[in-house]
Amino acid sequence: MANPSLQIGNSNWAIKEDNLLGYSTAGTRFVPQPITMTRASAGTRVNSSGLVETVELLGSEEVVNGDFNNGTTDWTVTGSGTASIVDDALNYSNTVNGSWFAQFISQAVSFVQNKIYKVTFKAKNISGSVNLRITHQSHIVFNNNLTSSFVDYTVYYTAQANNDSIRIFCNDAIGEFQIDNVSVKESTKNNLARVDYDGTASSLLVEPERTNLITYSNNFTDSSWLRVGSITTTDNYTTSPSGQNNATRLQWTNATNYIYQSLPHFGSDFTLSIYLKSNTDVSQNVRLFMDNGAQGQDVVVTTQWQRFELTNITTPTQSNRNAGLIKSGSQVGDLDISIWNAQFEEGSYPTSIIPTDGGTVTRVQDQYSKTGISNLIGQTEGVIFLDFEIQTTNLDMVMMNIYNEATPSNSMYFYLNASNILYAYCDNSGTQVAISDLVVLAQGRYKAAFSYKANDFKFYLNGDLMGVDISGTVPTCSGFRLENYFASPIYQEKTQVNHAQLYKTTLTDSELIALTTI
Repeated sequence: MANPSLQIGNSNWAIKEDNLLGYSTAGTRFVPQPITMTRASAGTRVNSSGLVETVELLGSEEVVNGDFNNGTTDWTVTGSGTASIVDDALNYSNTVNGSWFAQFISQAVSFVQNKIYKVTFKAKNISGSVNLRITHQSHIVFNNNLTSSFVDYTVYYTAQANNDSIRIFCNDAIGEFQIDNVSVKESTKNNLARVDYDGTASSLLVEPERTNLITYSNNFTDSSWLRVGSITTTDNYTTSPSGQNNATRLQWTNATNYIYQSLPHFGSDFTLSIYLKSNTDVSQNVRLFMDNGAQGQDVVVTTQWQRFELTNITTPTQSNRNAGLIKSGSQVGDLDISIWNAQFEEGSYPTSIIPTDGGTVTRVQDQYSKTGISNLIGQTEGVIFLDFEIQTTNLDMVMMNIYNEATPSNSMYFYLNASNILYAYCDNSGTQVAISDLVVLAQGRYKAAFSYKANDFKFYLNGDLMGVDISGTVPTCSGFRLENYFASPIYQEKTQVNHAQLYKTTLTDSELIALTTI
């Protein structure tokens, strides 16, 4: 079999800002072919350890001696406060009440204005009521009351000026605290490809734009989460699917008690999703609801974290669009569960986690493209191949596309219609070839290959020949797209791409069978 002229994936993933690694093969040598990645927002994934995380790239360490292994070297103590090393951590004592502006420890940091930095550290209270502040000069990065045990903290800071300093101090109180492992690194979250491990193999997330309308997705004690009846809430009760101790405990007894958010008016395509886990040794029964209870679904919450979902099945009938949780009628005894990350989004299925903290958040559409690659695309013959997984049904989208940059409609692509029937499509100045599998695809993994040559087009899916067309011409193409293209974001599919390839020559029938067999 000939070597592909362009490949993406097949467990070979590498990302950097604005780029995903694509490659070609020259003999036994890989030749990098960077693919442009665009998503002007952060995005989450399931990593190789099975944890939900925001994808980010971190720059070099900006803090020197942040672990205080060299004592207080590289740190400046200002004012009458005292600093020493106790149990391998920095011990700082504020000795004068109300003089935070005159007592602090600090270090110059090579900040670049308007860039975002990830600040991490651990700290604990020793004496007094310590309200710890970390600032750049007058801008607060962190402001929180410490506990008597070390807690790991992560905060993000947008630099207000170049080459500023980071300051650590008590806020308006006499007190003593310990701090360790102080780190400041530039963080990049936008325009990063997301390699997801929520499946049988690593795959590239290619998702449509979605907005989480729940304003506090993981702060269930906030006033935006309304309660009817007596419900006990305990923050930071247990480890969440993120691997952090940030899941919330919910307890109640009365079946008429419930917790919810009041949401804006919505139509017939909205999905509520929530992670739930039982805090007891047995499973418990919970009901998810929306449309002020007119629509709901009972779920069984086990001792393992699961993401449950409820999608509108009818047009909402209630003027109040409340959505949340209530004790199921089949639940015997008290309800004691943990909850993490609630999401309410327009669409008929849930997408990857979109965290919120005080307002709605939009994750922009994932787009992958490469232009000016006439030399990598077979201009008279070739094959396009896609190994992918679909997550839901009844959508309408183009998944993979090679096209003419001057006349984008002159193109060849895989097209999944609203009935979940897959087409291999060729359009050259209005002359079209459309070969269909004629089978409604269910959720799952598929391998598709479209072999093209003048008057000789073939479509293979999962090792089977779906159809041929012996008439048609091949357009001149110079661009490549991998995205939910030509469709409204509301109805686009969440696609997981395992492997994509281009060939500059056609393949034999036996090679096409082998290529597409799972």
